[in-house]
Amino acid sequence: MARYQEFPHSNKKYILIPIGIGLTIFAIIGGVALYLIKGSPSSKYNQAINSYNAGDYKLAAEQFAKLGDYMDCKQRSAESIIKMHYSDAMKAFQSGDYDTAKTEFEAAGQYENAEALAKESVRASHYAKAVALTQSGDLDGAIKEYQTAQYKDFEEKIFDLYVAKGDKALDDKDYDKAIENYTTAGTFKASDEPLLKCYYRMGDDYQSQNNLKDAASYFAKAGDYQDAPDRLKAVYYTLGADALSKNDYDNAAEYLKLAVGYKDAASKGKEVFYNKGVQLQNSKDFKNAAEYFKLAGEFKDSKTRLNESTYNYGIALLNEGSSADAMLVFESLGGYKLSKELLKVSTAEAYVKTNNISEAAAIYKTVSKKTKVSGFNVQGRKSFVMAWNTLYKVSGIHAVATNTVEVKKYFYRGGRRYRQLWYFTGLNPNQGVAIKFAANDDNTFNITGTVTWGRFTKFAYVQSNVRSEIHTSNFQFAHVKKYPSVIKLSGGAKLKYKNGLFTVTYSKYKGGAKYYSHITYR
Repeated sequence: MARYQEFPHSNKKYILIPIGIGLTIFAIIGGVALYLIKGSPSSKYNQAINSYNAGDYKLAAEQFAKLGDYMDCKQRSAESIIKMHYSDAMKAFQSGDYDTAKTEFEAAGQYENAEALAKESVRASHYAKAVALTQSGDLDGAIKEYQTAQYKDFEEKIFDLYVAKGDKALDDKDYDKAIENYTTAGTFKASDEPLLKCYYRMGDDYQSQNNLKDAASYFAKAGDYQDAPDRLKAVYYTLGADALSKNDYDNAAEYLKLAVGYKDAASKGKEVFYNKGVQLQNSKDFKNAAEYFKLAGEFKDSKTRLNESTYNYGIALLNEGSSADAMLVFESLGGYKLSKELLKVSTAEAYVKTNNISEAAAIYKTVSKKTKVSGFNVQGRKSFVMAWNTLYKVSGIHAVATNTVEVKKYFYRGGRRYRQLWYFTGLNPNQGVAIKFAANDDNTFNITGTVTWGRFTKFAYVQSNVRSEIHTSNFQFAHVKKYPSVIKLSGGAKLKYKNGLFTVTYSKYKGGAKYYSHITYR
């Protein structure tokens, strides 16, 4: 049996060689794989895309830039840079770093709304500075920054700052400066309260100094602020009582009238109210006279004088053209004197003001012919309005509805006189009347018009043989009180109007014949 000789070291050598070769191949394959996974342009491009999608625009820009001209890397790199500036700008804006935000938005160029946000960053920066200046007590500087900012609620903020300046001046009793600041504040926000507060404080200050007239003036300006109305009445009461003690009845009446409702102002002033009313009535200031007689109540003949002054005030309103107010006055008087008739008149005049002449005429028609008052020509206005209503009906363009020509012929036979009538109808369809008018302030009218009619020159037994010619005449009247019933036209013709019917009448013509043309309007 043959035996094999053992060679231990030779065996190991043959084993290691294949292993080494395998490891080398593995390393080569692994390197290639690693390159394919991480080192190729394609893989680097995908890594840049991932960075971009994750919002890391700075890294994405760098990664795209390293790839140079590969695919769209240059464009992608530029987009990433813009996105980076925009993203950084938004973060800075949200954190309140508006200066950085402005710089970054400007770097983003025209991307999305970057331009608008850059401008907004400037406004926000001024707004933030205004807030800081307000906190430091620099109110004028803060106002300037808010005005520059024109941002958010800047107007309300400026309002608050001017009010704060006004309050400081008010505490220092620098009233002119306070009013100036409060007034300026009102231009930024509609609020009268700061000014009312100022006037109230001024009224209080003047009252404490016993300067009652100025106190009353400023309490009046304070309106309904706090208890300003009550304090105003109290000041008027004091002024009125003081005037009464000095026999200054005019001022006593005026002040106590304003104080009515406070203490015994009404009863204390009855006699001075009456005397003031008589004075005003004598000077024909009927409106104010009525107010004082009303305050005088039952004193002497105050009620009678109240009705008389009110009545005369209503007539004055009619003369002024204030018909709506006159209506209220005469309505309040019930059956006093001619108040019912004058209520009709004022109602009619109110219709005249709104150009409802037919309604006005209908009411005036019911006003008695005997209604007369001093100072207002009732019947004259009635006639004017009735004439105006007629002119409304007459004015306009009136087409021919009928046209009749009557020819009268006379002849003798056997010593006896006979008359033969010939009629022709519808011969001139273009006949008509056009009339315009204007009402004047002196209760008169200006009237203009044009009449077109046909004049027959030859007659025959048969209508087709009749000859005619067309005439046109213009007419005008200035400052007349009504529409004339007869108007002379050219060629001896006349235009007559009665009850809605226009008639053109010709002069005698050819053998004694008289020709008529009847024109009615629709």
